[in-house]
Amino acid sequence: MGEFISFYLPFSSKLRDSLKQAQVLINEAKELINKGAPGVAITYSANYAQTVKIRETYEAGEWYTHTSGLHQADVMREMEALMASEETSLQGLVQIAPITTITYTDYNGQTLDDVIKSDFDNVVSLLKKGWTVLGWKNQDSIPKYAVGGKISNMTSAQNKRIQNAFLKLSKEYPERK
Repeated sequence: MGEFISFYLPFSSKLRDSLKQAQVLINEAKELINKGAPGVAITYSANYAQTVKIRETYEAGEWYTHTSGLHQADVMREMEALMASEETSLQGLVQIAPITTITYTDYNGQTLDDVIKSDFDNVVSLLKKGWTVLGWKNQDSIPKYAVGGKISNMTSAQNKRIQNAFLKLSKEYPERK
């Protein structure tokens, strides 16, 4: 059984800080894998198109999602760049766990609630496989998780359901000490 860890990683919008944040993620992943985790995923506040691309990449057995954008996306891009160059042993062992919080599309006939449920089903699937999932928190989100942010177009009720779902996962899949 996996573990869900509330993972504090301060956010900064400066590009060079994105690389530093990615390095912190990589170092944490290496430590957890060395302790026996079969893989590590980091929660990520994604738009629907990013979620689809990330899932398609992993379902195809690939690891490089080519995630791009601003804010958390900068960190994901830097994390993958590190895995492409100096941290190649982590390819396939470190993944992005998207939680869809913004739309530019109609979700292929689904509602945002349907998509968010599917996102959490994916996280639970990783946990059931024994993976460690890092629930990203930052200085703006505490005590909550860093999902949504300023550019999200989800409702406060959806955000509350997401926060409650993360809390539930932290209890069902507690961090091993």
